[in-house]
Order: sequence, then structure tokens, then C-alpha cells
Amino acid sequence: MPRTHVLTCALALLATTGLAACGSSDDSTGTGASATKVTIGFSPYNQSAPALVGLAKGVEALAESKGASTLIADPNNDPTKQAQQIRTWIELGQVDAVWVLALNPTAIKSLIPLAQSKGVGLLATGTPADYGQSATAAGLSYSVIDYAAYGTAIGTALAECAKERLGGSAKALFLANPAGSTGKAQQDEAIKAALTAGAPGSTIVATVDNKNDRLESQKGTLTAIQANSDLNAAIGVSDESTMGPVTAFTQAGKDPAKSCIVGAGGSDEALAAVKSGKVYADVAIQFSEDMAQSVDELVRFAADPKAEGKQLLTPFKTVKK
Repeated sequence: MPRTHVLTCALALLATTGLAACGSSDDSTGTGASATKVTIGFSPYNQSAPALVGLAKGVEALAESKGASTLIADPNNDPTKQAQQIRTWIELGQVDAVWVLALNPTAIKSLIPLAQSKGVGLLATGTPADYGQSATAAGLSYSVIDYAAYGTAIGTALAECAKERLGGSAKALFLANPAGSTGKAQQDEAIKAALTAGAPGSTIVATVDNKNDRLESQKGTLTAIQANSDLNAAIGVSDESTMGPVTAFTQAGKDPAKSCIVGAGGSDEALAAVKSGKVYADVAIQFSEDMAQSVDELVRFAADPKAEGKQLLTPFKTVKK
């Protein structure tokens, strides 16, 4: 998130296509993989965030419609565990292709030669450079958000809210992604630049690590409010870091609808919060489109692991009330 990053909107695809979810996910070690048809693996950040659970179900359903079975990993926000789970899948021959929402590309890049040697296609979030590669390759594709544009959209939304609700003077908490997250530097820089350009009277008074977790984002926001009583805005970069501040502002006696909470992700809950006014704007990943192109890529690799890779772009749009 990260695309966190990241995702209940995938369920909208189920409704529009009439697909049914494929039952419960397999466990992180991949037991129960089908030996008679193509199997794709999907490794999101976790399987505790409702949005990611929804995305996993959407991946299962769409893959099933294309004749493929699915294994879902749950690294529980641990980059090392994520890499270990995928390595196990590949070494045991349980998958034909893997889509990984990489918690940290450094932990994943050692899997690239293994996947290539085993004829397993790999679709990873980010760009080749994030994984020490110079370009896409046979059986190796990447999916990336334009993080600079994404960050600009978030920062611009906060600037607009600051002018509309706060007289141009937002005192904001930035709930940033963990160090090592894909696109973090570009996204963070763009958020700050867009806020300064759009509302020069606004400042980021504190920054906390959102830890890819809603409760941690909520706790971090409450701590920041205790240290900065005039805090009146929050910047989230995922569903978890968007919704955590909504709860924290309410607990601290601050009306979210009169403050400036902006975020990103695009879960049903976040979009509902935009509609209610509690979140001013959400830069929403268009997950149905992204999921469709990603599953298509996995199926393509499963059919031909030597097929040339691509750089996919993840679509997004700013949603306001």
C-alpha cells in the first residue's frame, strides 16, 4: 500500500460478474493445492484487514472463472515470513504463478532466480529496480502505482480540505508506511510537496509509522493528539492508516467531519466514511481493474512461464463527498 497496499472493492467485481467465492482460503503453507489444474498463489500483506480478505476472495473467484485454483498466504505483516511462505510454495511445486504484494522488496528479490529456475511466474508490486533488476524478464512482471502521482493526489486533497474546513491552516499527522515499503520515498515526498503548494499555511506536525495496521494507526494518532492538542488533520496512505485516525479523533473529542482526514486505499468502509464526511477524500485504488489485469497475467505465466514480463500500472482516482 502500501497498497494495502489495500481492497474490499474487489468484492464489487464479484457482484458485477456474478462470480461466487471459492470457499475458504488454503493455509500459508499451501496444503490442499490441486494437482490437476493450474494453481496461482496470492500473498497480500495480511489476512486480518477486511479489505485484504475481500481482495483474496475476489482473486479466488476470478481465478476459478479462468479454470485456476488459488492458494492464499498470510504473512501477517512480516516481510521475512512472506518470503518464506512463497519459497515453500515454489520449492514444493505447489504453484504455477505467484502474485505478491511485497511488504519489502528486499525480502522478495532472492526468490526471483528460484522462481525462474522452477518455471513459476512471478508478479510483484513495484518496479524492476525495487528488486535489483534492470527490466522485466521471462516469467517476471511488476505492478506499480505511480507513487509520485498517488502522493500528489493525497497531498492535494489535504490542501483542498485545509482551505475548505480549516482556513488554510492544517496541522497534520502523517501516518507513513513502514521503512522499505514499495514507493515510500516518492510517495512521501509528493504528499509533502503537494500540501505545501496547495496550502502553504499548513504543516505536518508529527509523523508516525502506520505499521500496516489499523489499531497501531489509531494508537499512534491518539499519542500524537496528546502531544499536539491543536492537531486537526491526518494523512493516511492505506485503508488502515485512514480509518485508524477516524476512530482516534472521535475518542479524543475531535469531530472528524470538521477536521481534515484524508486517506488512500478505497475500501468500502473508507468510501462510506467519505460519504458521511468523516473522511474528506480517499485516493482509491480501482481494485476490480487491477485484480483483473493481475489475474490475467498470472494465468498467462501459468500457461507459459517463459512468456515475456510486463510493467503493469495500477489505476486510482480521488473520491470526495
